[in-house]
Amino acid sequence: MQLIYRASDITEAHIVSGMLQAHGLEAFVGGHYLQGAIGDMAVQNFAVVHVADEDVTEAKRLIADYEGRADSETDREKSGALRRADGMGSSPMTRLVAAIVTLVCMLIVLFIW
Repeated sequence: MQLIYRASDITEAHIVSGMLQAHGLEAFVGGHYLQGAIGDMAVQNFAVVHVADEDVTEAKRLIADYEGRADSETDREKSGALRRADGMGSSPMTRLVAAIVTLVCMLIVLFIW
């Protein structure tokens, strides 16, 4: 088996390992017990993923795709949050429903007052 990925933590190592296994590759996560020896401190370079020698090329391709997708999803989330913050990107129906709900709430407050 060869070291194919150094994760930031044990959870990320399991995510990558699970993705590789879902694509039919044999993967092993190492570093469980080393992380426990550190205690509550941040762990670095202990969580690793190994794959079988014959799966190295395919695993590198899948990991590169995973890392690229993670970056693009973060960018999409940021741009989506910006659009939502200034009201752009919402459909006319969504705006109509929001206006009706706001009006009903205002009427309820006026009648209760």
